[in-house]
Amino acid sequence: MDIEDQLDNESLRDRQVRRVYLITYSQVNADMFPTRESFVSIVQDAFTACNVQLLQWVCAKENHKQSGFHFHMTVKLSERHRWIRVRNYIAQKHRVNVNFSNRHDNYYSAWKYTTKEDLEYIQSEGHPDLTNAQPPQTTRASAAWRRGAKSGTTRRGAGKAKTRKRQLSVYEVSQLVVNKKIKSRLELLSFAQEQQREGKTDLAQFIANRGSKAVDEAIRVGWELKEAPSLVVRYRQSRLERLQVAFEGDCILNCNKKWLDLAKNILMRNNIEISEFVGAVRLLLEKGRGKYRNILVTGPSNCGKTFILNPLNVIYDTFSNPASTSFAWVGVESCETVTRYGDALIIQNRAFPGGFMGCLNNYALYLTQRWYT
Repeated sequence: MDIEDQLDNESLRDRQVRRVYLITYSQVNADMFPTRESFVSIVQDAFTACNVQLLQWVCAKENHKQSGFHFHMTVKLSERHRWIRVRNYIAQKHRVNVNFSNRHDNYYSAWKYTTKEDLEYIQSEGHPDLTNAQPPQTTRASAAWRRGAKSGTTRRGAGKAKTRKRQLSVYEVSQLVVNKKIKSRLELLSFAQEQQREGKTDLAQFIANRGSKAVDEAIRVGWELKEAPSLVVRYRQSRLERLQVAFEGDCILNCNKKWLDLAKNILMRNNIEISEFVGAVRLLLEKGRGKYRNILVTGPSNCGKTFILNPLNVIYDTFSNPASTSFAWVGVESCETVTRYGDALIIQNRAFPGGFMGCLNNYALYLTQRWYT
């Protein structure tokens, strides 16, 4: 056999199974098998004896460059079967050693190889005409599967494949950002760079491969998990209970309860009863928004409108200073109070009650005295 043919006929392992086989009989005994039909007959006999059904086949004769010839026969089976029994049957009964090749990806490829030099090849009855046919659309997939099976990277060879290095998950990164007190993507990038200098590239690979969406998700989820217990406790508290907790806690830095004295001064200078104002705020916090409960604080600049209710911004999650656009109130539904609308200060629960004029029927606080310049 020629060197090229020896390379082409790469033998299968004993336990391998295929649906398409290329069978080669080298150095043919011309006295025993003078024609293509004679070789086909022993191959068909072997498959029949092994209870394997042939769907289609093609057989061709190829002359050697020096002397003699060999047969190529491509067969397609009804289902995948091992080849070793067929080869052994031919060897024992007919005293012929044939080779089963593993070179070709599909029947079309093997058919083209078999008929490449013999114009008088023979085929099974009803064989499709492949003379001018195009390669099947699954050719690349078949080739990839065969390469994977050979290298051990398909599912059957998964045990032999190299274990892929495990990458960081979003959860692992979320725990990392909390442990390192990282709050932004820039801080995470800086930390990843420090890790790279130490030879640790897992975090940098996560940022580069997973993209900004996964990075932002990891930071958000990490802090949500961290803060979830305290948020649940807060969610179960009423607004008055949160106010009581703030009252019993420490005053904010540099305040020293000066706000209370200044707030009383503002109310007295504007002839407003402290008890009446306190009662209105308490009722609104207790009952939530509703007619005759919302609070409107109005007056000229520098009269203390913002200051008089500013502690609520510290105690509650507030929605303040909406922009003057069509979507100014996006996000208000998730807040506990609303504390500013233009020149008016409004306290309410969850939603704005119908615009500035809708507040005129509620509790109105008019401040007219400027208390600083």
